[in-house]
Parts: sequence; C-alpha cells; structure tokens
Amino acid sequence: MSKKHQEWELAGLLEALGETAPHESWLAGLTGWPEELVRAVLRELARKKLIRLENGWIRREPWPESLAAAVREALPRMEPDDAEQGMFAFFRFKALDRPLDALEALIELGRNLAEKGRRLELRLLYHIYMDEMLKIRLRALSDTEAERYFALCHDAFQLSLCVSVECGRLITVLFRGRGLARLHGNRVQAHLHALLIGAANCLEHSRHNTMRFHAMMEHALTVLQQSEEYLLQGYPLPVGIYFFMQGKFRRAIDTLLPESVNISGWPETHSRTHRYILASLAAFFLGESDEAIETLRQALRNLPHPGYPGMTRILRAMLAMIRLGRHEDEAALELLDVAIGGTHSQWDLRGWQHLMHALAQYHAAQGRIRTAALILGKGSSAALREGYRRPVYLFPATLELLDSIQAAGLPAVPGYDLEEELNICSTGPNLLLRGVALRIRGNRLLASGRPDDARFLYEQSLDLLRAMHAYDEVAKTRLALAAYHLSRNERQSATSYAIVASLRSNITRFPPEIAALLPPRPSGKPVRENHVTTELELLGLYLDPLRDRTWTTPDAFRRHLVALSCRVLDMPSGRLFVYDKAQSTPVSVARHGPPLPPSDLAMTLSLVDIALSGTPILITLPPAPGQNQDRSIICIPLPCGQENCVLHHDGVLPAWAAALLTEPLLARIGQSLGREMLIAENALPVERELHPAIVPGGMPGTEHIVFQCRVMREFMRRADLAAASDASVLLTGESGVGKELVARRIHALSGRSGNFVPVNLAGIPDDLFENEFLGHERGAFTGAWHQKRGLLELADNGTLFLDELAETSLRVQVKLLRLLQERSFLRLGGTRVIRSNFRLVAATNRNLEQAVRRGAFREDLYYRIRVIALDIPPLRERREDIPLLVRHYLHLFRSAYGRSPLDLPPEEMDRLAAYDWPGNIRELRNRMEQFAVLQDLGSVLPETPPSSVAAAFPTEPEAASSSASDAAAPAASDWQALLDRIGELPSPPTLPQVQDRYMKTILSKCAGRIDGPEGAAELLGVSRSSLYAKRRNLLESPPELPGKTF
Repeated sequence: MSKKHQEWELAGLLEALGETAPHESWLAGLTGWPEELVRAVLRELARKKLIRLENGWIRREPWPESLAAAVREALPRMEPDDAEQGMFAFFRFKALDRPLDALEALIELGRNLAEKGRRLELRLLYHIYMDEMLKIRLRALSDTEAERYFALCHDAFQLSLCVSVECGRLITVLFRGRGLARLHGNRVQAHLHALLIGAANCLEHSRHNTMRFHAMMEHALTVLQQSEEYLLQGYPLPVGIYFFMQGKFRRAIDTLLPESVNISGWPETHSRTHRYILASLAAFFLGESDEAIETLRQALRNLPHPGYPGMTRILRAMLAMIRLGRHEDEAALELLDVAIGGTHSQWDLRGWQHLMHALAQYHAAQGRIRTAALILGKGSSAALREGYRRPVYLFPATLELLDSIQAAGLPAVPGYDLEEELNICSTGPNLLLRGVALRIRGNRLLASGRPDDARFLYEQSLDLLRAMHAYDEVAKTRLALAAYHLSRNERQSATSYAIVASLRSNITRFPPEIAALLPPRPSGKPVRENHVTTELELLGLYLDPLRDRTWTTPDAFRRHLVALSCRVLDMPSGRLFVYDKAQSTPVSVARHGPPLPPSDLAMTLSLVDIALSGTPILITLPPAPGQNQDRSIICIPLPCGQENCVLHHDGVLPAWAAALLTEPLLARIGQSLGREMLIAENALPVERELHPAIVPGGMPGTEHIVFQCRVMREFMRRADLAAASDASVLLTGESGVGKELVARRIHALSGRSGNFVPVNLAGIPDDLFENEFLGHERGAFTGAWHQKRGLLELADNGTLFLDELAETSLRVQVKLLRLLQERSFLRLGGTRVIRSNFRLVAATNRNLEQAVRRGAFREDLYYRIRVIALDIPPLRERREDIPLLVRHYLHLFRSAYGRSPLDLPPEEMDRLAAYDWPGNIRELRNRMEQFAVLQDLGSVLPETPPSSVAAAFPTEPEAASSSASDAAAPAASDWQALLDRIGELPSPPTLPQVQDRYMKTILSKCAGRIDGPEGAAELLGVSRSSLYAKRRNLLESPPELPGKTF
C-alpha cells in the first residue's frame, strides 16, 4: 500500500472521529497497523499541517469542507487488505449505507480490543458505537434486521462493562431495543432488554438506583423464570445484580460465582470480574469477609496479566475496602500503595474512582475526615470532567463518609448532595443502601433533638437489614439504638443493644459511651474444681440420659432436654426457643426454672435470634445489683432438620464450666443434641395442629413414625444406623406399612442438603423413562418448548426414593442399572454430561429373591440395590402400638376436621388390637378418619374380625397355599356358586371390596406378573393400562371396615 493511500485512510479515520482528540497509541488498535507505521503517517500529516502532535495527542482544526469531503469519499475506495480490518471496515460499510454491517464490524473490533485489554481504544470506540446505534431508523427494519439489532443491543451492554464511561446512552439504546421488540411482537427480547436496563441501573450512569428501571427488571425476571428460564443461564450478571439489589446476597453469590460460557462471543474476563466483585461484596455484607477476600483473590488470579492493569486496580481497591471493613487498616494501605502507582484519571477512570474511594475510607478510619473529603473530591471531580453527574457507589461506607463530611462542617464533595443521596437511597431499589440511609436520617434526627422520630427510623432500618442478614450494618443500627436509649437514660436497654451488636459483626471500634456498656470478654481461665474436665465427659453427661427414651411426647422430650442441660451446667434456669414465622420472632417451647424477667426479654430474644442462624453465644456480664458473681449467657444452636432450635441459659456459671466451655465446644454440643432431638421427635406422636398446606410431621413433608414396641425400636435403631451412611437401602414389607415414611426419615437423618425425590415406578410408562429420569433440552423433540430437569438431577445431593421397584419391566431395569452404576447422564437432546450425587432408597412389597429366581427381576440390579435390607414389621406384629396409633390418628383428624375430642371405649380398643389389619397402617388410618368424619361407632368398627371379604378372598399366603392343592381350589365352573354364597350374607361386601380382593388373588396366582401369556391382565381379560387404572382407583378409595365372615 502506497504512502498516499495510508495518509488518506488515516485522515479519513480522523475525520470520522470528529472533534475527539485521540492518542496516537489508540490508532494502532483501531486500525490494526503497527504503532511505528501509525507514527510515521501521523508525522507526515503533521508536516502537511493537517494535524498537530502534542506529546502523542492528536489535535486538529476543522478541515475545509472540500478536503473533508474528499477524505470521506476516499474511505469506500480503500485498499482491500485494510477494508476488512479495524475501523476501516466500519467506515466502508457506513459509506455504502449498510449501517448494521458497519455496527457488526465495529463490535468485532471491540471484542478484539477487549481481548487485548485496550481500554482507552475501547472507550473511543464505545462513543462511536453508541452514536451509530442511536442513528438507526428502527421502523424501517425487517424482522431479520430487528434480530440483528437485538444482538447489537446485547453487545452494547457487554461493551459497557469494558469501559469507564457514563452509561446514560446505553439505557437509551436498550430502551430503543425494547421498543423494537414490542413492535415486532418479540416478547422474550422485550423482557431481556428490560433485564439489561435494570442491570445498567447498577452501573455508572446518572440515574443510578432508579426504582422504575428496577421494577421493569423485576417484572421481566419473573416472566422469564416462569417461561424461559433456560435463557437466564446466559445472563448471570444481570440476574445476580437483581438479587444483589434486593438484598438476597446468598442467592446473588450462587448466581454470580459459577463459571459461565463465553457470552455472545465476548471475552469472559470483564463479565467474570464484575461478577466476582459483586459476589465478594455480597459475601462481605453477609459477614463472610474471608469468602469475600478469597473471591477477589480468585478474580485477580484469573486476570490475563499484564493486559488488564485497570481491572487489577479495581480488584485491589475492593480488597482494600474489605480489609478496612475488617479494621485491617495497614493491610488495606499496602494494597492501595501498590495499586495507585502509575494510574491516572484520564487513562483509567474506573480504577481511579475505586482507588480514591478506598483511600478516602482509609483516612476516615484514621479520623482524618478533612483529608478523606479532599481525596473523595479529587476522584469525583475527575468523574465530572468525563460527564458523570454523580459517581456511583455500592458500598454503604461512601454514604456514611458523605454524612461524616457534612457533620464535620466541610464543603460538599463535588457531584454529591447528601440530602439528594439520602432521598435517592431511601426510595431506591438497593435495599442495603435504603437501610443505611434510614439509619443516617435517624442519626440526624437524634442529634436535632427528635429521639422518637429517630427511633422509628432505626427500627425500620433494623427490620430491613436483618431480613438481608447484613450483619455489620445490623450491628451499626443496633449501636444507634443503644445511643438512643442512652440519651433517655435507659442504660439497661442500651447495654442489651450494644452487647448484641458486638457479637456477630466485624465492628471492633465503638464510641466511648458505647464501649463503656460492653462487658469484657472472658480472658483468664479460673482454676478448675473437681468436676468435668474434658469435652467427652461433658458430652456423655448430655447424651447418656437422652438415650433412655422414657418420654412419650415431643413436648415431654423438650422439657426433659432443658432440665437435663440445667443439671449438667448447674444453671438455675433454661429455655428452648424456636423461630415462629407467623410472629417473626423466637418463641419459647420449653422452660425449666423461673421465668425470664421482663427487663431481660428484649436482649434474650435478640441473642436467640443470632443463635438461630447457627452461631453459638457465650458472654459474661458484670454482677447484677445485690450479687457478687458474674452473670453468664449461653445460647446453644441445635440444628433440627431445616430449622434450628436454641437452648438458652442465663445465670451464674460454675467455675469448672467457665473454664471448659468455649463457643466451638457449644457448637459441637448443639450438633449432638440436635441429632438426638431429630431422632426422638420422629419416633414420637404429634401433638400439634394440622396445617392444611403441609403433611403433618416434624420435618417438612414427613409424618412421625409412632411406635413403642420392642420390635419397632429394634427396627428403627437399624434404620437410623443405615441413615448415617451413603449405602443404598432396600425397604421391604407389606402394603401400607409406611415404607415412604421410613425413607423420608432416612433422608432427614442422612444430613444431605438436597431434595427427597419420591418416584412411583409403576406409574411411569417404559417409553417415558428417559424423559422422566434424565430430562430433556429445549427442542429435543416436538413439543419440547422448555428445558426440563430429570428426577436424577433433582435428587442431586439428596435422596432418590424408588417405590414399587418390582413393577418395572426388564427393559427399564437395564436402564436403571446403568444409571445407578454411573451416576452420570445426558439429558435428551443434550451434549453436557450431568453428574448426580444422590442416595438411593428403594421399596417393594414383593419378594425380590423369588422374582430373581423366576427371571422377572435382574440379579445384578438386585445386588446393586440391596446393600442394606430393612424389612418393616407389619402392624399385626406390633400390636402394642395399635392403641398409640389410634389415639394419634384420632387427635390428628379431630384437629383436621374441627371435631370435638374423640376416644374409643376400652372394649373397642381391645377389638382393634386383636384385628389382623391386612392393610396395615394405611387401613388403620383410613378407618380412624372414617370414624372422625362419621362419628358412628357401630357403622365403622367391625364386630367380629376378620372381614367377610378376607374370608371369601384369602390373603396372598392363603391364596398361595390353596393354589398348591388342586382339591382345595374351586373349579372354574363353580364361580357362580361362589357368588351366590356371597349374596346370601346378611351384610355382603361392596363392589370395590370384591374387585380389590379378586385382583389381589389373581396377582398372587400370577406371582405379581402383569404382562405376558400368564399375566394378570390376560387372566382378567383387560389391558395392562386398564388394570393399572382400576387398581389405582381402588387404592384411592379406602375399603370399608369388614363385616361378618362368610
């Protein structure tokens, strides 16, 4: 290419850039030429007085129109090699009136520059890109061109992550894209653009924290989660921003941290770094500062050094802010010293902003508010020169610093007006900033002599921040409430708030008046007395008495536990607390000793509320008036299923206990006691009201297993031992013995965090096995409009319960064996291998060993499943439990149906205990429900068991024995005589009873086989599906209690 062509092309680029004054190094990135060639061509243009070079910056006066026109006309005629690279491709397409092609060429250049970390060139390209996007005539676009414009809008959002600019025009571009989507009836794209608008609401633009944008984002996210959830996997940053703004920090972390695929072809570095920054902030606000620091360190390790110095500065600034939040001032200063070298606002505005904010916070922590104000003002002034109306912040410390600056009587920081900031934050979608703004307003009201108004705002702030579990900010609000109570001379209430604030937070610096209220932490260990001296001895004192199991109700166990803890620790009183969701406060469910004094109630509930999150508490207070011994408060969290209980003690702790107890030891005691409580409460009858929305039980979705007989105690002991392992369990037993309840108990005691996924294998057709168990991808087959997660994926880290295992065909058994061996699979239509760490529990009422011998069940699958075999005793073998079960169900259904107290006469209870109960627990439950509804003893309870149906159609063992003797079996021609005999009964059975017993007899005759030449379906003359449907209908309609024999 000749020199003349090079000069014309570079002049055309400068003309297209307009009044922008670029640096010569930028042009190398924009053109794709070597820097030496760019400098040589620029020197030639400067020699011809077309431009001026000032220390590398390019200045030029407007060219005469004739020269400018000639330059513009030269662009379409540029050299072929140059026409496909850099900015030249953009200019060529633009000159040919192909604006979408021009923008796609420009965005391709942007991706290349982002990959190389060329942020200054990106910043120039961003302005050009936004100008061109706003020039597109949307109504002239076809459907295909509209799709291209949607993609360009999404690329605009990705481009904004790579530059330090005011994002106001990005919002305008996204609104145009949303309007275009609605114009073309593309509902999904309209919602995706609204999602991006809400995400930009958290970036650098003057309308940051705008509630309208957030409401649009919330609506779009709700709709997409319901119908197009798979799409959200490609938008982790916008979705994470939403959860962050809502104060759902743990969910934000889970959304932001997993590594995602390359988004729209963009380098993942910028998006991933933004996600790491937000995730680290979320972890810090949750009080998990170690996790926050490790997240930022991981982000630093992932940066492709040295191409991203700006990102490195931002991450180090964030690390410094978190160190400052932990009061590690010197470590924060070292980070800032390293990061601030070589940076300048003109070269790296975003990094400069973060560094100035962090440095200002450091000086504020040292008490140098004036210096902090000057540094913050310096950063804000640089941002204002670049077009920012108000620089953005997510750390509430910035809002507090602005308040401190005003309180010190210093001039306002450029770009910020504190009153305006408080108004924006108090009404904006960022709930954390809202809570902090309410606290700052309360501080100002308290200082102006309006304490009652201040307290109202403090309580609002406390409720908001507690809901987010933002522990440091909660502690600051509690300290503000302590100051409020001190102003009213309410020292005891102020002490309560101050103590609670000091427990779970990173705060170590307190105002002098607050510090005077705090008790010293236990330091020296007193001399031990001749009492418990080891942790094992202490645990033995707790656990040995609990294993006697002499109580009969959950309430009795709780009272026993509290009294036992008082004896072990030699404390005068104790209480067991649980969290009441209806009242949104902890409530006491068991007590030993005198009640709490009203003056201590507020502090106790606050401490228990902290302990309910899993944090043990051990604090020592000065002696109460009239006493000479220190007072100790102990809170032991007990993990019980999905919720915690808290064991609370308040009193004088003996010297041996004060020497031995530590918070980690209290946590271990709580783990052991929680497990014992979980085991005990699931072995006891329920004495609580039945809520219509849940299945009754101590854990969500489970029923208590009520028992007291020796047989069941031994069975439950073995089941509990099996639950502690990950081995597969096979549950066998007759129909109705409660196999699913035992499976749920095993899951609850296994400690697995995932779901309990029950599967009725008899209800899944063979052809749908893969779809149900593996799931499918969107578009895998006709009608697969959405992605579906399979049962195996749903059971990850949980328990997969396979019921009716013996009803599966050999074809399904082969597939099941493979899945149980590999624990990995592909969704239908998918290419990604998914692994599921589930625990297998299977159940059947058939004899699988006989099925294996007959060839009806695969031997390898049998041994794969039967690692631990548990046979559940039928009800006739645990007759001691029948009165207990009757009382349990009568109480249950009395509460459910609003009946008066129900009970049975002793003679009726004896008759029930003597009955064989072929339907086991299910039959007993159904009959008790019938009695609770009808309250007619004569019509519900049998006079002389067994039932007439059982006599006419024998149980499976009887049928098997009768079939062995041809003489005992009725001939086929005698069936009419048999029916005539039934008709002669004074109380003949109902039709469903006859059908049910007849089908059981035929199934027994066929050894459980449904299909084939000798299957039950052929003998009954019905199809396989009809047999299943009829059987299902009969099971859903419980049989009547038996009448007279026949």
